[in-house]
Amino acid sequence: MKDGKSEYSAVHGHITSTASIYLPIARKYGVPLLIAHARSAGTDPGPKGMATRFLRKNLYKHCDVMLACSDMAGDSVFGSGRDYVFMPNAIDTKEFSYDEDARKKIRGEYGIGDDKILIGHVGSFRYAKNHAFIIEVFKLLSQDSDRYRLMLVGDGTLRSEIEAKVSALGLAGKVIFTGNQSPVAPYYQAFDLLFFPSHYEGMPGTVAEAQASGLSCIISDAISDQVVFTDNVTMMSLDESASVWANKIKRLAENGSDADLRKVVKTLSGKPLDETLYDVGMQVEYYGKLYTKAGGEG
Repeated sequence: MKDGKSEYSAVHGHITSTASIYLPIARKYGVPLLIAHARSAGTDPGPKGMATRFLRKNLYKHCDVMLACSDMAGDSVFGSGRDYVFMPNAIDTKEFSYDEDARKKIRGEYGIGDDKILIGHVGSFRYAKNHAFIIEVFKLLSQDSDRYRLMLVGDGTLRSEIEAKVSALGLAGKVIFTGNQSPVAPYYQAFDLLFFPSHYEGMPGTVAEAQASGLSCIISDAISDQVVFTDNVTMMSLDESASVWANKIKRLAENGSDADLRKVVKTLSGKPLDETLYDVGMQVEYYGKLYTKAGGEG
């Protein structure tokens, strides 16, 4: 502190499980702007989850601005009906915009011909991501046509189990496990469709990144519809059979190689994508104004 004032304009807390402890401390030391940012709708089971819910109970009383990556997260952390601001998980929209050269490079590296339809998924191998269902649906696609290929980008504890399932079904030559990849943007360019049937999610960046690349996406309705900002996303219930999902994928994946369609990303609001808060540059501008105003008033 200097002359009774904090040298910081703001404390922006992303760890909401303990924010009701550290934000009041920041206030005590003169920080003019306190922000709590809800990133997840869930809590861990057992005593840890109980403690988190207890500590979050009055969090809204200890911050000046409440931000949430989805309504589900905002309601869970701050309480239903609180005046929080929707702040999606931002992406660099220019990095993920459609790139024909990147598409050719990745498909070439993995031996995927232009005549093949590549279904893609990006995510860790864990229960929430529902890889077992992805394989079940892909088995039906593969039986229908030899044109289909599946690329799974990511790693995790269930990977070996899914690899064994793929092998047992005789799909080893059609399913590609890439492991974790960085940068991941070129892989979206190689896909013809994103298949994302998660059991549950917070606000999946994968779906936002795929939309930015002009991809058609088919996702489960267990995911917040606030991740949908283009008309390229189809939501379906996991109660539907694998065959229903497979038939929908057949219709959606046909335009994945159409460069003209993929280069033009139209948002539901009518704004260019890089002029919405899904774009990291727009969020930097938003936060810059917020912090600067607090510093001027502090």
